Amino acid sequence: MLNDQSIDDFSGFSPSQMHQIIYFPFGKDCPIKLSENLAQKDLKLCPVFNIALELITIIDESKAIKLTAIGNLPGKIVKHIYNQGLFPDKMIDKGLYKLRSETDWIILHNIHILLRLSGILRKNHNKITLTKRGECFLKDVNYTEMFILLLENYSMKFNWAYNDAFTNEDIGQIGFLYLLYVINNVNSKFKSTSYFADAYFRAFPILLNNMKQEPFKTENPNFVLSVRFFDRFAKWFGFIEFEKDDKLLLINGNFKIRKTSLLSKLFS
Repeated sequence: MLNDQSIDDFSGFSPSQMHQIIYFPFGKDCPIKLSENLAQKDLKLCPVFNIALELITIIDESKAIKLTAIGNLPGKIVKHIYNQGLFPDKMIDKGLYKLRSETDWIILHNIHILLRLSGILRKNHNKITLTKRGECFLKDVNYTEMFILLLENYSMKFNWAYNDAFTNEDIGQIGFLYLLYVINNVNSKFKSTSYFADAYFRAFPILLNNMKQEPFKTENPNFVLSVRFFDRFAKWFGFIEFEKDDKLLLINGNFKIRKTSLLSKLFS
C-alpha cells in the first residue's frame, strides 16, 4: 500500500509511520522510540527538568506556596530559583530588565504552567501544593518518568504559540519528534539550523502554505522555527547547544547547533 512505502522526504519513514510520529509520538506504535532509562546525570543537561525539580522541592519543603494576586509565583521564590544558575538569561544578568515576576523569566513561567498540566502541582485557594504524583517523584527519585512526563505534556498539551506572536501556531510543535530525530541522526559537529529547517519543511510543506500574511507583518518560517522549536523547546529541554550562546543570533533565524548527549541517549 502507498501509505506503507518509504518516502525520501520523510527520512525513509512511510506516511503511516509519519502519522504515528505526528499524532502519537509517545505511543507504542510510534517508530521513533524513546529511552526509559535515562540517568540522573544525563538529565542535568535539561534546564526544564532542573528548574522543575528545584521548584517542586521548594514546594515540598514549604508544604504550600501562596501565589500572587494574578496567580504567579512570589518574587522571592523566582529570584531564589534564578540564582541557582540553572538557566541564566543575559538580559537579566546585564541588568537590562529586572526580575520581578515569573513572567520576566519565561522558562520558569512555562514550567509553572507545565507542572500543573502534568498533574504534579495543584492550585487551590490561590495556593499551590504537590499532588500525590509530585510527592512520588521526590520520594521514589523516579526522575526519568518525570522527565518523560514533562516532555510529553509540554509537546502535546502546552501550546507553544503561547510564547510568541506568530500567526502560524503549528510550526515547530507539529512533527517535533521528527525534527529531533533528524538532528540526532547528524554527527555531533555544529550545523546550521537552516539545514534542519529545510528537512523539516520538506516533510511538512503544508506548514509553509499556512503562513498568514498580515498588513505590515511578514513572517519568515525559518525564524518562527528557530524561536519556537530550537530556542524555546530543544534548548530548554537540553537537546541542543548553540555554537555561541547569543540571543542576537536569533534575529535572522539562522545559527549553528549540535545535539547533546542527552538527545543521543533519549533515542538509544
